[in-house]
Amino acid sequence: MVITLAAAAGGLALGFGTGATAVRYAQNKKITIHPAKGATQSIFDACVYALLAIADKLGISYEAVNVALFCILWPLLTLGLMVTIIILV
Repeated sequence: MVITLAAAAGGLALGFGTGATAVRYAQNKKITIHPAKGATQSIFDACVYALLAIADKLGISYEAVNVALFCILWPLLTLGLMVTIIILV
C-alpha cells in the first residue's frame, strides 16, 4: 500500500493506493510514501511534508516553522511539564 500526501489549493489531501515505487514530486508538493523505504524514513518524510504544508499555509519558510517548533515550542512544553511534575511531587 502506498500513502500519498498532496497539497491542494488551501488544503491537505491524504490518499491511499497501490504502487511499486516511492516517488517525490517537489514541484507540486506531492510526496508518495512507500512501505519498502522503511518505517523510519516514511515517518520522517511525512513529518517534513507536514512542516512544508504548515509553512506554505502560514506563508513562512520551512526553516522558520522548524525553529518555532523545535527551538521554541518544544522546549517550552518540556519546561512546563517539568514544572508540573515538580509541583505534583
